Amino acid sequence: MNKFYNLFCGIKSMAGFVLAMLMCCCPQGGKAQTTEVFGLKQGVNIGDWLSQKANISFKESDVQMLSNLKYDHIRIPVDESILFNADGSKNAESFTKLHTAVEWARKYNLKVIVDLHILNDNTSSGSMKSFVDDFEDGQPGKWKPNSSSGIQVEIAGNPDASGINKSQKVLHITQTEPSNWKGAERREVMITPGVKTFKYMRFRVRKNKTGYITFKFEAEDGTVAYQGYDVKTPNQWIEADVSPYHKLEGKRISRITIRPDNDPAELWIDDIAFSTSHSGYRTTISKTLWNDNNAQQHFVELWRQIQGELKQYPNNLLAYELLNEPTAPTAADWNQLAAKALAAIRMEELDRKVVIGSNLWNNVTQVPLIEVPANDKNIILTFHFYNPHLLTHYQASWQSLLAHITAPVQYPGPTISDTDFQLLSEASQKAIDNEGRTFDKAKIKALIGQAVTRAQALGLEVWCGEFGCYNRTPVQSRLRWIEDVAQVCREYGVGHCLWNFQGGFGFVAPGQSKIADPYILNAQVDWERLNIASLKNNADVKAFADENATGAYGADKAVDGIYSTRWGAGNNTGACSWWIDLGKTYAVSMICPLWENYARQYEVYMATEKGADGIPVWGTIPAVSQDKRLGEYIRTYISDGVAAGNYISDPHVFDSPVKARYIKIKQLRSASASWGSSLWEMQVLGTPDNAGTSIDKTTASHAENPAHACPGIYTLSGVKVHQKPARGDIYLQGGRKYVMR
Repeated sequence: MNKFYNLFCGIKSMAGFVLAMLMCCCPQGGKAQTTEVFGLKQGVNIGDWLSQKANISFKESDVQMLSNLKYDHIRIPVDESILFNADGSKNAESFTKLHTAVEWARKYNLKVIVDLHILNDNTSSGSMKSFVDDFEDGQPGKWKPNSSSGIQVEIAGNPDASGINKSQKVLHITQTEPSNWKGAERREVMITPGVKTFKYMRFRVRKNKTGYITFKFEAEDGTVAYQGYDVKTPNQWIEADVSPYHKLEGKRISRITIRPDNDPAELWIDDIAFSTSHSGYRTTISKTLWNDNNAQQHFVELWRQIQGELKQYPNNLLAYELLNEPTAPTAADWNQLAAKALAAIRMEELDRKVVIGSNLWNNVTQVPLIEVPANDKNIILTFHFYNPHLLTHYQASWQSLLAHITAPVQYPGPTISDTDFQLLSEASQKAIDNEGRTFDKAKIKALIGQAVTRAQALGLEVWCGEFGCYNRTPVQSRLRWIEDVAQVCREYGVGHCLWNFQGGFGFVAPGQSKIADPYILNAQVDWERLNIASLKNNADVKAFADENATGAYGADKAVDGIYSTRWGAGNNTGACSWWIDLGKTYAVSMICPLWENYARQYEVYMATEKGADGIPVWGTIPAVSQDKRLGEYIRTYISDGVAAGNYISDPHVFDSPVKARYIKIKQLRSASASWGSSLWEMQVLGTPDNAGTSIDKTTASHAENPAHACPGIYTLSGVKVHQKPARGDIYLQGGRKYVMR
């Protein structure tokens, strides 16, 4: 789930990243990488099952339902704390559930993305502290002379307790003879410098003469770094720092030596400490995934263990998503860690799809900063889209800067009125302004376009791994936003995965494998591609009506796939019917009449056969019985804006698919006193009944000869037939011949 973010700038560091990239480039056992398109289209997240609250039910019937509704993939977020026990061992029950879900997906032809969602202690795994030597206790601590002659180290009173250093006690180092190595040393330093950790050693110093003070840093592995500080003004306290990290980054320092000068000299030094800041004493920092080598190795090891469980599955079934919504200090920090994990995965699997998201909560504007190995084409880039959060997370309790806002919000257009905006706190105003106060489809398209451009430049697929809108958002704005994001993704050829299956963002009834909110589903469905009642997708569909069967408002206008033409019942405000022949029998999972003038009362009937009179046998019990007033409908709109007028959707999802070749809408009463109902399009989701699994045997038989393919004879594996076949039996389907192996 996305969190609200504030963008900030950082300087990219490529240290270590190039090495990991090169590791990715080394083929496994010298094998060449092969690449196939993963081809994600419409998916949904199964959040809160093996992640976060872990309080939803998820069953095989849910996967079957999603498949019937034309979802082609699911994303399964998994948390470290759920997959692994406190001692680091695998949680057998959780991995069994994950394996079971993957098998369900395979059975119903859905792809799976396993997303490592939340790590243990992802934000903090303790802290790192620098020593702070301020000498106020009158003791030199660990500072000692490194020679028995020519150098003295002691605590002394501050010779000038004013200005920037008002301490009473300071460390006094006296060099009494020329030397290029004698000085004060401190052992047991145990500090590891880095660009994000203790980059600077800060101090206050006063020297009795001008010239360089030399600092010698020795690492545990023997590496040595020298740093000098040039004193320009004698006998004056100066606050300064030196930075050994360029040579010692990632190496633990074991000893520091301070040499006052080449010649006899005297200096006073105070407040010696390592800091993350060039301008202050920031001496305590949290250990995080981004600065702690042990935490990073643990992350890589997690993926080795997850991979060990999941590598058994086909590459075209399952993909690994490295980490949900990383929040590294810079994109370079995340790129470096992702490269390490990717390199580990490639040691075992060259061809597995690995999903890598952008930094800062998978922010779409950060996608251009993703860096991946140039020769690895089995990577899918991902982003999450929740802009603007004021709309998509309206009154969400976990959004601290937005949760209290009760002013009306809307989409498209200004998300909040100027008057209401001015009443908000400065912090809330800033949070809203960071994303922009006006949103429409064009702005969404521009933002998502950044991710598409980067993916094209890298020659990779890109996928929207999360998008969604909280159920407290005004319903019409919520649906329009979901429809626009889904359509923009489709226009770019980007797969999109709705957050979430259940809960405040979801559309499925808990524990029931039933659709609780068909309007959310309807807003995401790609009717242009999937509508089997459209001539654009089904050349066999035919439409009929007992009012206006033909003509400008004829029956066929509601199946032509054109949103500016419609069937109309004319002046008939009472009983009349419109129906379609789909050309063959389908298992229908969802229908959605798209009304212009809606039927105040109507019924939907389905049939699989015609009677002797050529009329479909409708039966007496309707599949749908509807009685709604206008205020009970939720209006939609066609995103490409092809026509003016009302677009009133009325989606119906069946608990179980209904077999039908013929579908009839029977108007009982129009909403208008003067005009009958009017239908822009009839939208139907369905799968051909027993498609590709039932064929008719011919009277001929053929002994198969693999060496000699017969013209006009095709081989089809895995086909179900009505009776036990014999090898060589010939079957006919769709005008083609098939021979049984």
